[in-house]
Amino acid sequence: MIKGHIVMKSRIAALPLVISLITLLASCVQATQSYPDTLPSSPATLLPTPASTSTKTPEPVDTPKPMQSPTNMETPGILPDSEQAVDCTVVERLSLDSAEAQQIVEEFTQDFKERNPTEYMGMAILHRVDRLGEWAVVTGSVVGEGKDVIAVRRTPQGYQIAEHNHISAPLESFDEPEKLVPEYFLERLPDAPQALFTCLDQTWLLAVGYPSAPASVFQLAYVGTDDGTTEGVTEIHTLLSDGSNQNVLLHEPMLITGLTSSPDGEQLAFWGCPGSLANDCSEGNPDVWVVNWDGANLVNLTGDSAESDSHPDWSPDGTQIVFDSWRSGKAEIYIMQADGSGVRQLTEGMEDNQEPKWSPDGKWIAYHCSQTGETRIGVVSLDGQPAGEPIAGTMPVWSPANPDGEARLAFLCFQEGQSDICTIRPDGSDLTNLTDNPAEEHSAAWSPDGNWLAFVSNRGDDIDVYKVCATCPREPAAVRLTDEPRAVGWPAWSPDGGQCAYMDTGGQDLLLVNADRSDATYLASGVFGPPIWRP
Repeated sequence: MIKGHIVMKSRIAALPLVISLITLLASCVQATQSYPDTLPSSPATLLPTPASTSTKTPEPVDTPKPMQSPTNMETPGILPDSEQAVDCTVVERLSLDSAEAQQIVEEFTQDFKERNPTEYMGMAILHRVDRLGEWAVVTGSVVGEGKDVIAVRRTPQGYQIAEHNHISAPLESFDEPEKLVPEYFLERLPDAPQALFTCLDQTWLLAVGYPSAPASVFQLAYVGTDDGTTEGVTEIHTLLSDGSNQNVLLHEPMLITGLTSSPDGEQLAFWGCPGSLANDCSEGNPDVWVVNWDGANLVNLTGDSAESDSHPDWSPDGTQIVFDSWRSGKAEIYIMQADGSGVRQLTEGMEDNQEPKWSPDGKWIAYHCSQTGETRIGVVSLDGQPAGEPIAGTMPVWSPANPDGEARLAFLCFQEGQSDICTIRPDGSDLTNLTDNPAEEHSAAWSPDGNWLAFVSNRGDDIDVYKVCATCPREPAAVRLTDEPRAVGWPAWSPDGGQCAYMDTGGQDLLLVNADRSDATYLASGVFGPPIWRP
C-alpha cells in the first residue's frame, strides 16, 4: 500500500547529470535535477526551497534497470534472503572532526562545483561519513531541506560523487522503508562494496526531522529592532538555544551595541546612545550601560562624562568594568567599579587606545593601540605596566582561564600579505600561526575548554565558519563547521562548547551548529550584531 511519495536525485561523477529513478513504487517516485541556490523565507529550514528548476537538458543516458532486492545480506535495515551475511565490521565510521572526513566532503563538493558552476553543492547538515576502501557514503542534508545520501569514490583527482540520493519525503511513508536507500545504490553502483550500503545505519534517515544527540540548552542575547530594520526602535532580544522562550529584554530608542555578560550571568553591559541603529550616536555621545538579564535596572554608568565612553568588558570576578573613553581628550583605557564608581585611567600615551579585553586570569588588559597609522595590540597589567612590546595584529581574544598555564591571545595577524589566526603570549613571545592560509580569515572565538578556535574564512567559494585546534602538537587542520552559500560571521561558542552560534551577515539571521557539525538550526531573524551566550 502506498502512503506517500519520495523525490530522489542521482548524479554520476564522470557524467554529472540527472537520471530518472525507477523504483519498486514507480508511480510515487519522481526525478529532479536542480539544486537550491536561493535563501529561505521561512525560519523552519536553514536553507530555501528552490525558486526555480533547472532548464538544462540532460545528456542521454541508458535507462536504469528496475531495482531488485539485494540477496545474501544481514543488516539492521535489510533482512537476509539466505543465511549468508555481509560483514559490517569492515565499514569504518569516521569522526566528523577527523581530517579524513573533512577531506572527503571538501573534495567531492569542490569537484561538483567545478563541474557544475551554476549549481549548489555543500553539506548544510553533516550527519555521518562511512568509508570502505576507496568508497565512502556521506549522510546529511545538502540544503537543510530533505535528507541526502551521497556515495563518493576516490579517484586520482580526489573524491568524486558516484551517486546522489535526495530524499524529500519521510521514508516511513513507504512499505519496507529500510530497503529503499540500500536498493537504490546497489542497483546503480554494482562495483561498489555491498557492505557500505547494506550496513548503513538508517536510524537518522528513517526518523522524522533531523534528530541528533540532545544538546544542553542555554540562553542567548542579541540586538534587534521592533521592525527588523535599522530605523526601528532598538531592542535586546533573548531566547533559548532550542529556539524557545523568545523575549524582548529591552526596548529603547537608542543605539545599542557591544553586548557582554557579567561572569555570574546576572547583568549585561553594552555601550550606546540616544537614537537608533541607523543614526550612529548623532544625537549624543555613547555611554556604558548595564541592565539585568531579565530587563530590569537599566543604568547609565558613565552619564557624568561629557565625552564618548564605549567598549565595556567585565573583570573575571564581575566587580569591575574596563572601557575606553575620550574624557582626557583622546581615547584611553579606564577601569571603574561595576556600579560606575571609582573611575581610574589605566593607559596614557600619544596613540589612541581602545576596545579593551580583560584576561580570564585577571592579570592583563589587551587593547587596540594606534601607532604611526597602524593598529597594534597593547597588553598592560592592572597598574598600567606593559607586558611587552605592542603586538602586530588586531581583534585580540583571550583564551579561557587555564589553571595549568598562562592565558594566551588569539588575534588576527598579517604575515606575507595574508590575514591569519595566530596565538601569542601576553609578552609577545611564542607566536603561533594556526591557519597560514591565503584566504581572508578573522573573528576568532575560543571554545570554553581552550582547545579550539572558531573563525571566519573565505577559503573555498563561500564565507563560512571553521574551527582549528589551538593545542595540537602538530600543525592543525581547519575543520569546516558551516557550509552555506551565504556569508556568515561572528561565531560564539556555547558555555559547554557543544554548539556554536553564528550570523548570516547578509540576511541578519541567527543560526546554530553543533561543534561536531552534526546539525544546523535557524533561530531568529533581524539580528544586528554578534550574539552572546549567558554563562
